[in-house]
Amino acid sequence: MEITKDFTISFNELKKHKIIVVPTLLSLIIPSILILIFFYVSGLYDLSIDLVKLSEQYNEEKEKFLFENPNISNKNYTVELIHYIGQTDEYKKGFSAYLEQKGYDWKVWLSLINIKNIILFMVFILAILIVSFYLSCASFALITLNIKNKELNLSTTLGLTNRFLLSLLSLRILSFLIMGLPILLGVLIVVLFFFVNVLLGGIFTFLLIIGTIIYLIFIALRLFFATPIMFIEEKKAADSIKVSYNITKHHLKQVFIVFAIIYGITLFINSFVGSPLYDSFVSLLTTGNILKFIVILSVVLLFLVLEAFMLAFENMFFFYSYIDFKKVIK
Repeated sequence: MEITKDFTISFNELKKHKIIVVPTLLSLIIPSILILIFFYVSGLYDLSIDLVKLSEQYNEEKEKFLFENPNISNKNYTVELIHYIGQTDEYKKGFSAYLEQKGYDWKVWLSLINIKNIILFMVFILAILIVSFYLSCASFALITLNIKNKELNLSTTLGLTNRFLLSLLSLRILSFLIMGLPILLGVLIVVLFFFVNVLLGGIFTFLLIIGTIIYLIFIALRLFFATPIMFIEEKKAADSIKVSYNITKHHLKQVFIVFAIIYGITLFINSFVGSPLYDSFVSLLTTGNILKFIVILSVVLLFLVLEAFMLAFENMFFFYSYIDFKKVIK
């Protein structure tokens, strides 16, 4: 397989057809907006602001101690500086003690657990899942249209998305059952062994853990190309799984290389984009300053665009690696 070529083609096609990034970007922005709405509607925002204000007061006192010259000679200065910069457990314990001193009542958070918020939470979670799933299908549809050199517009994208929506859902359910049912059966067998003998149950628990890891890796590799097969070859869910299982039989090394690269891209996204995005988003949820809110919002949007581009590239590479893989096995 020509991995470098697949990388280059994926990047160039994404650069040429930036519209492919749109569903991925929307799948990040819409859930973020829904989370923000829930945060405000549920009352989480007001309680968070109170806690943030106390945190800022605590930090101001720490900074006042650390940056006043007379305190530099204090024997506890170095230790306090390390705890402050590293945000260590001691720093957190100090903040907890500060909250108690200020009479902060954690029980106010219990007021958020009510029927209204529980229903809201379930509705928002369901909405996020539906939107994310539909847009992921739309992303695959756009990539498929691009590979087949078809026009990339709203009409063709929605048409292909709606056509494969139930098939993709079936594929996800079947894949979950294929992975989950044997493990569930193994757990039931281990439980039965525990009733017979505790030592025997312990031994089979260890064997089940090792077996589960091996099985999940094996089946993940064998079913790896089921999604691109469904869209590119226009197969049904069960047929896509069957074809993927068959074509990867004697080529697990090549599949593992692609799998490792995609997993590496995911780790990179989570480490260098996902973490800063999460921190910025949390700051956005808890800031009470309008100017600060606008600045942080700009940073969040920037990170969302970066993550969307990288996720779209990951999907593009996934599909093009399947096409390359087909050529190798012929």
